[in-house]
Amino acid sequence: MWIISFWLLPVISALVWLAMLIAMISTWAAQGKPRYREMSASEHVPYISDIGATGLKPLFIAMGTVTVVTLDLAFLSERWLRHRGQLVRNKGRFDKICSIISLFFAVAGAAGLILLTIFDTVRHPSMHRAFLGLFIGGYLLSAIFICLEYLRLGIFYRRKHVVLIVSFWIKLIFVVTELGLAIAFGVLDKVSNRQNAAAIVEWVISLIFTFYVLSFVIDLLPSVRSRHRIPQAEKGLQMGSVRPSASSGALPPDDRFFEQPVTTDSMGFVLGSADRPFDNILNFRDVGRSINGFNGDKILREGVLFRSARPDDASERDTQRLTDEIGLATIIDLRSSTEHALAAQRRRDARILENPDTANPENVSVAAPADQEHLLNLPNVTRRMISMTGRAFERMLLWRLDWYNFIKALGLAASGYRTDAARLVATNVMKPRGLIGLAQDMLDCGGAEIREIFGILAAKIETTTYPLVIHCTQGKDRTGLIILLLLLFLAVPLDTISADYMKSEAELEPELEYLMKEITQIGLDEDYAKCPPGFAEAVRGYLDSKYGGVEAYLVSIGVGQDEMDTIRQRLLMEER
Repeated sequence: MWIISFWLLPVISALVWLAMLIAMISTWAAQGKPRYREMSASEHVPYISDIGATGLKPLFIAMGTVTVVTLDLAFLSERWLRHRGQLVRNKGRFDKICSIISLFFAVAGAAGLILLTIFDTVRHPSMHRAFLGLFIGGYLLSAIFICLEYLRLGIFYRRKHVVLIVSFWIKLIFVVTELGLAIAFGVLDKVSNRQNAAAIVEWVISLIFTFYVLSFVIDLLPSVRSRHRIPQAEKGLQMGSVRPSASSGALPPDDRFFEQPVTTDSMGFVLGSADRPFDNILNFRDVGRSINGFNGDKILREGVLFRSARPDDASERDTQRLTDEIGLATIIDLRSSTEHALAAQRRRDARILENPDTANPENVSVAAPADQEHLLNLPNVTRRMISMTGRAFERMLLWRLDWYNFIKALGLAASGYRTDAARLVATNVMKPRGLIGLAQDMLDCGGAEIREIFGILAAKIETTTYPLVIHCTQGKDRTGLIILLLLLFLAVPLDTISADYMKSEAELEPELEYLMKEITQIGLDEDYAKCPPGFAEAVRGYLDSKYGGVEAYLVSIGVGQDEMDTIRQRLLMEER
């Protein structure tokens, strides 16, 4: 319904304000441009307050009050509509805080205008000036925080809702212009022979304020079009087909894993067949069994150490296999906080597609934090979150950026847009380095994380640690590096290690198209979906040349000899 809606609030506010200004200047002109008693002999242009302190004081009070009350109601409506989902929702706590602070200063500015109309410049000059400062300062500060909110919204929804970034620029221009004019007004008002100029600046400030108020019409209009439809924040999700319903919180088997051409691994297992051990978990394998199969001799214990791609979408049958058959005790998750945020968003998107009512947060009962709702919940299984791209690795990547992209990445990260910052770094640093170069960087910068992983593998109580699975997103590179270190340390032949690493490429083939989309979204190219030849050889060569071998490397990062002995005892066959 277009006749009565929230967008009318800023329209009413702007029109009343503009009508008040026109009425006041017209009355002054119609009266022969009188010089009011508070005006000096050199003044020819009255301040708004001069006119408002005379016979038009009731109009000044009434129309000024209507202006700021309807404007603040527009601000409050905008916050409420974002909460309801009729306008695109804020994407984080920072956005909401900015919105709340802007509301606070808007209320302060409104109070300032109402009080300055009551305490006029003739009878209460000091109080009038104080309230004038509150009015101007309140709405300027409110506009600054609104700009911050709209900047973040504009960046996040830049592809779907261009109007948000347009609205940001309009408000930013208002802030810069009004701030400059306010400073000019303050300076001119203090100079005795510049009163006419100060008065003109005041009228200009007031007129520009009208257009600032009108800018909120374009912000509130989308709520009309989305009132009886799915909120705009979720419109883009309606393009895909609805996913099948899930039971017990787990996703059903994904047909895309079974629609690929038949592919077999080196052990003759048909990767795309319906009897695949896992429905929705790719690249999962028993490291001991795989190595023993490639080597032709039993080197490692089987059923102890596993590797995998992300298990987030495990079906109910997958979950049962992990807990009942394998008896999994520990999960080591090597993904970054950015990857977890993206995975959580995908889970929320899938839930909305399955049940649109969950688009409204009030209709959803969430048992896990927002950035963990995608994680597989397994009873009696310990999950350890160890990002292989930790703080030291992130700093190293940032320092390899040029100055422009370095500042841009810091700004995005500080504003809460870690995904965009990560994409910038991926495009400008990670992509040129390649997988082998990044593996070397992880060895140099990820010592603390690798030390923590080896500490878990050497935990005192074996029964509460093993069986254990290590995974990242694809289970190929970061997981591959940790497994490679372990296998080198356990003196597994290099050709066997290389064969196990290269196996991941075939294991990931059923999801290659999806992985390609995911990789390109974060700024990388198709090489990151593959296993580069010579990866294992390059890593061992790097360890030998820089650290003097894998064992010397482990000592350098703080892995103790007792821990190494414990790991050998737990993973190697007894006869070795």
